[in-house]
Amino acid sequence: MRAIALALLLPLFASPALASKPEPQEVELHFLPQPGDKLRQTIGVNMQMATNMLLGPDMTDEQRAKLLDKARKMSKGMHMSMQMTMRTEASEVDAKGDYLLHLRGEGGEFKSQVGDQPAKDMPNPMGSLELDALTNTSRQDFDILRVSGAPSALSNPKLLDGLAQGVLKQAFGAMSSLEGRRMKIGESVEVPFDLQMPMTQLPAQARVNATAVYTLKAIHHGIATFDTTIKMAMGLGASVNPNEGQPQKINVTMNGSGTGHLEYRIADRLPLRHDMNATMHMTVQLPGGASTQVEVEMKMLSHAERYR
Repeated sequence: MRAIALALLLPLFASPALASKPEPQEVELHFLPQPGDKLRQTIGVNMQMATNMLLGPDMTDEQRAKLLDKARKMSKGMHMSMQMTMRTEASEVDAKGDYLLHLRGEGGEFKSQVGDQPAKDMPNPMGSLELDALTNTSRQDFDILRVSGAPSALSNPKLLDGLAQGVLKQAFGAMSSLEGRRMKIGESVEVPFDLQMPMTQLPAQARVNATAVYTLKAIHHGIATFDTTIKMAMGLGASVNPNEGQPQKINVTMNGSGTGHLEYRIADRLPLRHDMNATMHMTVQLPGGASTQVEVEMKMLSHAERYR
């Protein structure tokens, strides 16, 4: 009788051990859309900016007055926020390995607030953008075929193409260097990326050299978790034309750092959640010995899901 009872109880004690499979110790990464994929990505960015302007010893009275007036307007700081959703649908692959990507922006929102003034809605060029691109299973780049829904100010074909490439890079390009890479728990990999600084004092080509180091911390229940550390730096000398006068030289230095986390679902190759928090300090040396100090705090969060 005892033997029968023991035989009945043994499966209850054994089943947890039998059901729990050992977690894998490495992961193969894939971030680019695959044929047949249907993805929805939600991206949010919040940025707080504080500015302090310092007068220079060699400034004229007119330059001092203009700088003080500008400093009063900017002393209360600025807050910007952006929310948007991007849908991506990939066709099936053909005999050559080609397949199409269709990307569509949904509900883009971009707000700017200076000090305690009411927040203002700003145009978001990616909020209603649609584009079609051609790619191939053997490469990681895209050929832009069609762009629509962009603001009229971007009707120039070169501007449209640049905007479309920027959307693709923001959605998938930053992690494309990790495509197919295998990583073990404890390993780290460095991913370079660039940011374009939206400051009117700087030329359009001003970019920040930035790197993110991803360290695989754990794999649990099919989710690979990465810790991220970020470093940013920039040094730039540029000429400006104040009021169409003689070109004057400005020098810009910037450094920053941050941390973040990435959760990656292995079974269907999906970055479930990706967040980053960063701080930046920028110094702009202006003509006449004046300088502008800018402190920036930025929070970025994105998550993705599949749909049918």
